[in-house]
Amino acid sequence: MNTFLQNQEVRHESQRRKRITRVLKQVQQVCLIVFAWLIGIAVLYGAYVMLFDQNFFTVTRVVVEGDLHHVTADEVRTLASIPDGSNLFRVPMSDVQKRVSVEPWVAEVTVRRKLPGTIWIYVTEREPVALMVGKDVQYVDAKGSAFPAGDDVLDDLPVLSGFSQKEPSNLMAALTLMSSYQRFPVAGDVGISEVHLDESQGFSIVGNAQPVMIRLGWKGFDDKLNQLSVLWPTIRSRGAVPQYVDTNVSGKVIAKYDN
Repeated sequence: MNTFLQNQEVRHESQRRKRITRVLKQVQQVCLIVFAWLIGIAVLYGAYVMLFDQNFFTVTRVVVEGDLHHVTADEVRTLASIPDGSNLFRVPMSDVQKRVSVEPWVAEVTVRRKLPGTIWIYVTEREPVALMVGKDVQYVDAKGSAFPAGDDVLDDLPVLSGFSQKEPSNLMAALTLMSSYQRFPVAGDVGISEVHLDESQGFSIVGNAQPVMIRLGWKGFDDKLNQLSVLWPTIRSRGAVPQYVDTNVSGKVIAKYDN
């Protein structure tokens, strides 16, 4: 009997020790996890302090690049408005981009951080393809976006008259017409100084090499210009330049000469 009780006691003691060991292992695992979390937090805090609260990454240079013709690098730096001594990682790149984009000549802006202390700004300027005249004189780029021409107006661009930004489809049609016109032989002789939009007669091109207006109506420009190019040598064979040429008559080209 005594032997049985002793065995029972030994068994209980063994089970108790196993429970204690199991609990200690669980406590150890929890401690390791907590320790790892504390180490991680310490590392993150140290990185935060290094990046944002110390002078390791102070902005020392603002580099401006791009094919600049109408905006200078100094003007871009002024627009970027990055205070001296700024922390590289505390300067919002999107804010710098927005400030530089305010300049009308700026089409696109890319802003990047470069370690240890450089902010790199790449500027793409707008390329005007025409001047739109109305209440104000504005440049128009190939995408149909208009922007102020300012005081120093480029005078070697074709003029768009009769157009408005409120009718972007007509404006884009004019730009497409200007581009396609250059492919036809008649453009080499007549040139282009103006694209005019008339509410009743549609689109017209005014030459600069030859003072003639080419009336094209509202559609089918390529076919009309192709037909005009074929007939242009005959029209010019009279020795005089017509006042205007009307291609907006089905299957015909009508040339009007000064009397």
